[in-house]
Amino acid sequence: MEIYGDDRRQAAENIRRSDDARASYYKTISSRNWGDRHNYELMLDSSVGLDESAEIICNYIRSKTANQ
Repeated sequence: MEIYGDDRRQAAENIRRSDDARASYYKTISSRNWGDRHNYELMLDSSVGLDESAEIICNYIRSKTANQ
């Protein structure tokens, strides 16, 4: 908002427009839908906090390397 001099409404619209463009580009190059959970190996809700997020990621990596 500060860089472009936007108010909250303008900033939200710019983010929506940018996300729509990214989704369209992603669909074009991959034939997949942007944000579809099936396109990701790991997803986590970072609202659990930094430490818990890091622990989840580390545990996931450990589980993947243990299975190799």
